[in-house]
Amino acid sequence: MLNLNLNLSFSNFEYLLLILIVFVPTFLLTFHPKSQLRKNLKVVILSILIVAIPWILWDIWATNRGHWGFNSDFYLGFKIFNLPIEEVMFFFAVPFSCLYLWSIIRDFKSFRILWEDLVNKS
Repeated sequence: MLNLNLNLSFSNFEYLLLILIVFVPTFLLTFHPKSQLRKNLKVVILSILIVAIPWILWDIWATNRGHWGFNSDFYLGFKIFNLPIEEVMFFFAVPFSCLYLWSIIRDFKSFRILWEDLVNKS
C-alpha cells in the first residue's frame, strides 16, 4: 500500500513543485477579504472530493493495469496504491485552483481589479 524511496535529487521534487506552484498562490488568495470562496469552503471541498475520488480510483486501476506509469526521477518516491503522492495531490490542487480562478473572475469581475486591489493594499 505505502512505498517510499529516500534517494532523492532535485528532479524528484519537480512534480511536487508543479503542484505547489498551482495551489499555493490560489490558496493564499482565498484569504483576501473579497474572496467568496472561503465562505463556501465546505461546499468546495465536497465538490472536489466528489470528483477526485472516482478519478483517483480510475487512475489506480489504469496504473495497475499498465496503461501508463510515472517516471520515478520526477516524484518523491512516496506511493499510495501505486500512485505517487503528487498524483493524488494533483486531483485536489488543480480543481481547487480552477474553482478559485472562477471565483476570482466572478468576485472581482477582472484580474485588473484584483491586481489593483492587491497593489493598493501593499
